[in-house]
Order: sequence, then C-alpha cells, then structure tokens
Amino acid sequence: MDNELVTVLMPMYNTKEMDLRMAIESILSQTYSNIEFIIVNDCSTNGCEIIVEEYSKKDSRIVLLHNDRNLGIEATLNYGIDNAKSNYIVRMDSDDISYKDRIEKQLKFMKTHPEYSFIGGRADFFNSKEGIFRESNFYGEVKKEHFLRGTPFIHPTIMLKKDAIIEVGGYPISNRTEDYLLQMTLYSKGHKGYIIEDKILKYRQDSDTIKRFSKKQRINEIKVKITGFKMLKMKWYQYIWILKPLIAMFIPNRILMFYQKNK
Repeated sequence: MDNELVTVLMPMYNTKEMDLRMAIESILSQTYSNIEFIIVNDCSTNGCEIIVEEYSKKDSRIVLLHNDRNLGIEATLNYGIDNAKSNYIVRMDSDDISYKDRIEKQLKFMKTHPEYSFIGGRADFFNSKEGIFRESNFYGEVKKEHFLRGTPFIHPTIMLKKDAIIEVGGYPISNRTEDYLLQMTLYSKGHKGYIIEDKILKYRQDSDTIKRFSKKQRINEIKVKITGFKMLKMKWYQYIWILKPLIAMFIPNRILMFYQKNK
C-alpha cells in the first residue's frame, strides 16, 4: 500500500475536554501516519479550540478551521470537505475513540476494493459510566433494503471518497440525519458501500445521545425516509418503515436507552 495522504475530518462543538483529548490522541497515534487532521470548530463557547491549538503546536498534521458562526454539523462537514487535500476522507466525531489501526485497515480495503465509494466498520458502544456495553454485529456489502430501518452504518466509522461526495453536492442540510440522507443519495447515484468486519471505533452512546433527538428531529427523519425511499425506488409496502421514528417519539428515553444497550 502506497503512502497516500488521508484526510481525517472531525467537527467540534463544545466537546468535553477529556472526551476531546481522547478523540484527538486516538487519531494522532494511528499506525497509518500520513494524514491531515482537519478539525472544524463550529463556534464553540467552552474554549475547546484551545485544546486543539495545544495539540497543533506539537503536531503539524492538525489543521484547525473555524466557522464564522454556528452553522450546524452538515455545513461544518462540507466546509471541512472543501478544504480536504485527499480523496480519502475519514469521518471522526470529537467524543469517540478510533482504534489505532483503523485508518490502515480502511485504506487498504478501499485500495483493494475500488468498486466501493464509502465503507464503514464495526464498533464497540461505550459510555463513561459502564465502559463498553455492546458491539455492532452487521458487516458486509450494504444493499438498498438495509436503509429501510435506518442507516446500517455507524457514521463516525466511515471512510468516503471525496469525489463521490462532491458529485452529490456534499452533505445535505437535514437536521441531524445528514449521514442517512447522504448515504441514500449516494446509492441512488449508483455508488456502493461496505462495512468491514473489523471493529475500528469506540462509539460513545449515553443518555445525552438519545436526548439529542427531539420530536422535531424525529419528524425530520420521517421526511428523510420518504425522500430517500423515493430516490431508491423502494416498493410501496416498504414505506411502513417511515412509522419507526414516529413510534420512537412517544417512547421514554430510558426505554430507548435500554433497547440500544440490549439490541
């Protein structure tokens, strides 16, 4: 495998210090070292950009960008993509932890399987109180039917080709369902995705994660499903799955969290 540059793209907004440090260090300690690490600060108010500046003084691979105002995750990601020098873009969230050989494994797969425009991987789900409480199980080629329930990808495990994202106009503005709609859009344009068997990320999921999904966002998810299903030419009876976020709207957060831990 040649020593091709890989861009790691991480949006940041008011991330807790310890979580941010662990996320940054997990990228800087990767076995594949030829990276540019773009961190886009979406007008944080807790001073977390100072932590990034601290690391950037020690490691020139870090590129810290700033939004002029708070734009949300979709516009923040698109800003980072516009500034990426590599065609291979690794998504990272500022409170997750990448395993040290993540980039090496994903780049090797992408190089040997050029038919895929984006790939994900398996992950360990964790939180600060319990540590790792479950792991994702699905891997293999993703078919359009896999999008009926929701996205089969854990988005911060994704590696994408920049030219494919540009082709479809970047991340759509979709109120916290940017990953789901982007992936369905890519599929509708003939692109394919794959989830490798390796676990490559510790994915943070706690009660705050569940609380972020408001009723407005659940309604938006219904709209995204309808839009995506039309693009993918789903069968009429498959539209029953648009009821899933509607049902979730009326389930207490503690029950949703219990389900996430035990599914």
